[in-house]
Amino acid sequence: KFRLSNEVLRSIDLPRQISSKTSESSIFVVYDNALCGLAQLRQAFLTPDFWRAHNYVSSRQPRQFFSYCHSLNEYNDHAVTATTARVILQILKPDFPQLAQAQYVEWWSHRRPRCSGHQLHFDSDDEGQYQLRHPIVTAILFFDDIGGPTLLTTQKPNDHVLHRHGAHLIFPRRHRILAFLGDRLHSVLPISPTATQPNSAFRQRRTTLMLAYWSRLTRIRPFTDAPASAVAFPPLSILSSSATSTFNIRNAWIRKFYCSDHNISNKRSQPRSTPHLLSSRRSRLPGIIACRTPLWTPLLTEEELENKTTKRKKEDDHDLIPLPPYEACFQGY
Repeated sequence: KFRLSNEVLRSIDLPRQISSKTSESSIFVVYDNALCGLAQLRQAFLTPDFWRAHNYVSSRQPRQFFSYCHSLNEYNDHAVTATTARVILQILKPDFPQLAQAQYVEWWSHRRPRCSGHQLHFDSDDEGQYQLRHPIVTAILFFDDIGGPTLLTTQKPNDHVLHRHGAHLIFPRRHRILAFLGDRLHSVLPISPTATQPNSAFRQRRTTLMLAYWSRLTRIRPFTDAPASAVAFPPLSILSSSATSTFNIRNAWIRKFYCSDHNISNKRSQPRSTPHLLSSRRSRLPGIIACRTPLWTPLLTEEELENKTTKRKKEDDHDLIPLPPYEACFQGY
């Protein structure tokens, strides 16, 4: 078994202002200052209604993964998440030409305590229940400068060896977009409760919107009250005229996703007087750290540790380690 190395876990304490050169990376791009007009999107996700409806507020109920889908070709879909997905798609296409095949977007969101992490995982179609398929590209929109970094590795599910190098840490920044190839292993690293954060962040949560772009989806479920994966996002008309109905009360959050005057736009198309879009492919952006040390540390039994100590055998950094089962890799915190 393997866990993340101490060196990588210590990297989360580095100042967020530092940056590493990432122009050589072909698997991810970070965009800062890419979007404007996000007031409605923030209102939809930063108020309790949505999270309460998805069992995110109560610690007594187990959280079930949930996600929603939009067709990228239905321009009559005026949900703010559909509009956001289309705008972000246009931002990403110059750097990910394979997105020309995208027909659907699947989105989900997390709102975790600022210190919390998230397990290593691959994004997959229908949670990998039938076959292991991955999105073309996954994009993460950070709402604020709160919480730990996303750890993005070069590891793919079909690799035969464990990648010990090539990972990056991408720290949250307000309205930052991180986009990466959808078949890469990634996670969120936790931070210490005493880690430096914005003054207002102590009681706040790390809120992110994830958007996975697909050429096709195995299935799209109809909307119900129960959270589930790959659910068709409900139209506003699903709410009946009776404002006091139980269904309407439980799903009042849907209204906040529909508004006729939201004005999300892409900074690529804005006049020069507006702050221009910054991309990690062309600029050195703060809060992106290349992990120069080995990513994984093997967990040894007492006997193995004793043998290693006796033999004083040191592995060369370039030695290949066979890829262990997915469930044998974990963060180590």
